[in-house]
Amino acid sequence: MEDFDFKYDKSNYIDIINSKSSIIKKGVVAAQNYSFKNEVNKIIIMGLGGSGLAGRLIKQYLEEISINIKIVVVNDYNTKEKIDSKTAVFVCSYSGNTEEAVYFFNKYSYSIGEFFVLTTNGLLLKDAEKKKDVKIIRMPSGLPPRVASTAMFFSILKVLENSNIVKDHTMIISNLLNFFEDYNNKRVLTDYSKNLALKIKDKIPLIYTTSRLESLGYFWKISFNENSKVHAFNNKLPEFNHNELNAFDYNQNFYIIFLIDEADFKRNRERVSVLREMFLKLNIENTTIMLKGNSLIAKYFNSIYLAELTSYFLALLLEKDPIDVKVIEEFKRKMSEKKFFYK
Repeated sequence: MEDFDFKYDKSNYIDIINSKSSIIKKGVVAAQNYSFKNEVNKIIIMGLGGSGLAGRLIKQYLEEISINIKIVVVNDYNTKEKIDSKTAVFVCSYSGNTEEAVYFFNKYSYSIGEFFVLTTNGLLLKDAEKKKDVKIIRMPSGLPPRVASTAMFFSILKVLENSNIVKDHTMIISNLLNFFEDYNNKRVLTDYSKNLALKIKDKIPLIYTTSRLESLGYFWKISFNENSKVHAFNNKLPEFNHNELNAFDYNQNFYIIFLIDEADFKRNRERVSVLREMFLKLNIENTTIMLKGNSLIAKYFNSIYLAELTSYFLALLLEKDPIDVKVIEEFKRKMSEKKFFYK
């Protein structure tokens, strides 16, 4: 096996990835005293980048378990959704300085909805502290936002649990923590991710899921983008069979990952089998990763952990620092030079 040179991991990012159980616990504790004060029939979750991942995952999860509340995810400055007394709004910005999140909060927090802010610091925290009715859920410090999305997910879930929107998740979370605290489980996933990274090296990852797992596909995509510094793309079954599929040709430089769950509709799982055969004939490497876990949340976060590890080891193979996001930071710096009024 090709060597992975850890000298490129200048911030011990692997230790952060492997602290998953600690991050989950901190997310739960951060929100343990918060709940909705009013009856809620709509939840808006606003966030960008890593801070926006929790919203995508929560929406996917609540739809899967058939919670009868409208869930809206906002990844922009504005929303056309009406915010009334039965609307709960979560504004997520790990740094507290995400331009879109600060603008969104200042524009909409004057409405009569119930606002929660998930952050560590920054302008968002300062503005939230000025409003007595806004509930501030402080995230654990020292994490990249894409990793902190785990804490945000479990904080939002805890608020929903405290508000009797979802059932008690104590046992589900306890089992998940036991999994991540088992060294052998980590070793197996680490070995698998190293092998997968070697196969992906010098190729463009394409991640395909069914609609019910689309947010996981997106998480894999952004992990490759931010950790490995490579382009990666995700799409969903069966839709991509009707358009994107037609663009494939012999020996293209892709590596295809199918994320599949046994609960996926049988016909979609059959599509994966047919597609894998077609791609092999085109000399395009591909693999199927079956989600594993004793609960849907366990399946989510086992897959997320595998995405983080695979993209981390791919970064080392490509001689990149996995924690570095200097291109994004440079873009933010240039945008900050253009005057923008938040209020």
